[in-house]
Amino acid sequence: MYGTLIRNAGWTFAECGEQSACDVFDFLEHLQEYPPDYVILAAVHMKPKPKKAKRMTDEEMREQSQQMRAMLPTAPIPPAMRELVEWGREQDRKMGIKGNT
Repeated sequence: MYGTLIRNAGWTFAECGEQSACDVFDFLEHLQEYPPDYVILAAVHMKPKPKKAKRMTDEEMREQSQQMRAMLPTAPIPPAMRELVEWGREQDRKMGIKGNT
């Protein structure tokens, strides 16, 4: 917050500390309504760079999956869901896919 006040109001660090909270909040509200030119220029011309997602190894995915399962509440699987899981496993076996059995 000090950086915003110093940059936009021209106050020194000591002057920022001397201002009343009401004055500071009023000034920040003013900046929200009327943003400084550098904020507008950045919003228009500087597109945010997309963050590259980190590729997880198989081991990291297994570990994350185990952590997620540990956080889920344990409850009995409804019969209809159990049948669906068993059907899926049967289809995997027929197709020769190895997985959790």
